[in-house]
Amino acid sequence: MRPKLARIRIVQTTDDRLVVDYHPVSFLVGGLAMTALCYWAGIRYWGSADTPVWPAFLFGTAFFAGFVLLFYRRMTLTFDRPSGQITQYKRTLLFRRRTVSFPLDAFTGVALQSSAQGDGAFFFQRGVLQFSDRPAVPMTLAMMTGGSPAEAAEAINTWAGTMGRYQQ
Repeated sequence: MRPKLARIRIVQTTDDRLVVDYHPVSFLVGGLAMTALCYWAGIRYWGSADTPVWPAFLFGTAFFAGFVLLFYRRMTLTFDRPSGQITQYKRTLLFRRRTVSFPLDAFTGVALQSSAQGDGAFFFQRGVLQFSDRPAVPMTLAMMTGGSPAEAAEAINTWAGTMGRYQQ
């Protein structure tokens, strides 16, 4: 079983509303790895009288906090039939919050963009919202492994009664 470094999940499904949440765990894992590396450096040189240890612990903690506050991005898509809108809400933990709305009647479906690296062992994909009156809009910030983009695309297309044009 592979660890899930990002996940897309359906949060709410009713006849009038569908809510999809993208939660990139990989940013947290990357920040924790760098923090652990800084802590390891501090512990490694703990016994040396010539090397102060506290800067490694301080830098590790500050790096993780800064990394998470600035780069961790979560995204929520809300498909709402009564308002006729698709709302994409992106946020970081600290500074940026951005909401973009699209008309639901121009929505033609979610397609999957996919790519393979090297010999095809690593397969990446992401969902792309397609519209009749504007360019496609990516559902997530980056491509990811696993089946959650395909599952989310299928759930959205089923709810909306649409079919995305799948891309390679």
